[in-house]
Amino acid sequence: MSTPTIYHCYCTGVTQKRVLRAMAEQGVRELDDVRRASGACTACQSCRCELEALLAAVAEGSITLGPVKPSSS
Repeated sequence: MSTPTIYHCYCTGVTQKRVLRAMAEQGVRELDDVRRASGACTACQSCRCELEALLAAVAEGSITLGPVKPSSS
């Protein structure tokens, strides 16, 4: 059984994994920087609260950013 994909932005198709990867690779921790780095929350903005909650969880240490693995592309 595969792990379900968690989307943060349905408009742009950006996943939580992509947001966390952008945060780990580029060290961004502010909403606007995460938007630019990942493409999340750049359309209708309905995912803004979820993205802010993810940023807060990373800031407080509830979610840790692990080492970045090379992409398969």
